[in-house]
Amino acid sequence: MMKLFLFFFCAGVGLAGFASMSSLVRGETLSQSQVEKKWGQREFHEKSFREASLAERASMAASLLSKKKDFLGKKAPEIRTQLGDFSGHYFSESYPTYLIQKGSEKSPESWQLIFLIDRQDKVRDIVVHKNCCY
Repeated sequence: MMKLFLFFFCAGVGLAGFASMSSLVRGETLSQSQVEKKWGQREFHEKSFREASLAERASMAASLLSKKKDFLGKKAPEIRTQLGDFSGHYFSESYPTYLIQKGSEKSPESWQLIFLIDRQDKVRDIVVHKNCCY
């Protein structure tokens, strides 16, 4: 009985540690509603996004997040074909990233859309991530 208790205790501690570690790795992110509040809600269109300025991309970010399921399971080259060359950076160049706000003296925060990938190099989630400062 004691062994069973120790097993579940250790498993719980391990899972809690892993969950908190993954949130630390990600850094600060915004929900879809926070993105909409910050930059508005312009309808997302692939062609428009490819050619858009940072401000225009930011205004499409909430709409893109609402269509997340359209991107899940795709590989980075497919994302690049759909949305254009990557413009941000997240740990390595293997993550598709698109800046939506670049820091300046007026607003030191930089934000980017990140297509998080799994071990099979497929998109598993999309987040809006604070990319530090200018």
